[in-house]
Amino acid sequence: MTNTESSSLTTAIIKSSAPILLGPDRSTPKTLVSPSPFDLYSTTSISFFSKCKAAEAAKSDKPRCLFDSTDLSTLLQLCKASMQNKKNNLEMFETLKYLIGAAGASGYGSKSTGEQVTENCGDLHSITAIITGATSGIGAETARVLAKRGARLVLPARSLKAAEDAKARIISEDPDAEIIVMGLDLSSLNSVRNFVSEFESFNLPLNLLINNAGKFAHEHAISEDGIEMTFATNYLGHFLLTKLLLKKMIETAKTTGIQGRIVNVSSSIYNWFSGDTIRYLGQISRNKSREFDPTRAYALSKLANVLHTKELAQRLKQMETNVTVNCVHPGVVRTRLTREREGIVTDMAFFLTSKLLKTVPQAAATTCYVATHPGLVNVTGKYFSDCNEASTSKLGSNSTEAARLWTASEIMVSRGSKAVFDPLTSTFDYDISMK
Repeated sequence: MTNTESSSLTTAIIKSSAPILLGPDRSTPKTLVSPSPFDLYSTTSISFFSKCKAAEAAKSDKPRCLFDSTDLSTLLQLCKASMQNKKNNLEMFETLKYLIGAAGASGYGSKSTGEQVTENCGDLHSITAIITGATSGIGAETARVLAKRGARLVLPARSLKAAEDAKARIISEDPDAEIIVMGLDLSSLNSVRNFVSEFESFNLPLNLLINNAGKFAHEHAISEDGIEMTFATNYLGHFLLTKLLLKKMIETAKTTGIQGRIVNVSSSIYNWFSGDTIRYLGQISRNKSREFDPTRAYALSKLANVLHTKELAQRLKQMETNVTVNCVHPGVVRTRLTREREGIVTDMAFFLTSKLLKTVPQAAATTCYVATHPGLVNVTGKYFSDCNEASTSKLGSNSTEAARLWTASEIMVSRGSKAVFDPLTSTFDYDISMK
């Protein structure tokens, strides 16, 4: 047994609520019920004293170990089962908290709304915010709430008509709201650059950037820059947008003394991705890719949002800027993200899961909370769900993977170059003619 296993075993014995009831051969558990710590103590003590008695009868030294290898193996198995049971119980507890909307440490929970979490954020009239994907769903509700609190909004959208309609809805509720509509196609790096140039020409400050826009591409498609469409829209476009706007945000924070905030809207579905991120992106960024799976591609893009947050937070700290970046999971809600597959099957699926779904105002709450709450000053590089800080997966917490994705992203957005992945080596080839 290694020191690590021994330490884990000791901790588990002290903390465990799993049984130590052994079968006649003392090698396998007879049953698995929930004992008290006394049950654990009694079982191990019996083993100890029986060995001492045997040692005394043989007139030998006291046993050097309380348990033989069979005992240790059995206890280790039981403790591992106990820890797994505790994990399952914790997951069940979190699910129950979600369903009843129990408040977490922040004072808010899954049933909180955007308006509720911004009640104490103060007057936002000095705040200028860019919100992508604000023409419908969570983004539209986020924009409505921030406008209600006084923020000046910049709403970039691929469809100017949709953006104008969103603006009209907000102004009908708050006639004094200041809203600027601009064109932006996040799947096009050139469009992102044009948007930033136009925004900078307005000479406006920028305090808040909410990277909310999302796309779930059911059919395989490649962007004009040679990147799989879901990844290009959900992550790479936002990566470049953030990169180009960062200087403005740093300057605004320095001039105004108001900490800038970047909010990346991800999804817990990022946990569904496993494997090599760069290699898979390379495989699906080719025409007629056999490896393309819509859900896995979407999960990859959401994982990229999480990793981007982690790496950017470290870089902002190193630069000693007054700008933070955090990532949010809004929750499960029916939005226009599924617009390509609306119909009776989709309707039935959402009906059957309706008790687990959030309303749009509830789904916008975590974004609004992270974007405005005064209690999150200097909080950066974190992942939030249901308006409370949450942990990320092993892959989502991997700083090496985050740095690797950042490097790949820098190459992909390089001006004048079209990056093409070599999925066999996870490196890049360059089309020199594009430079």
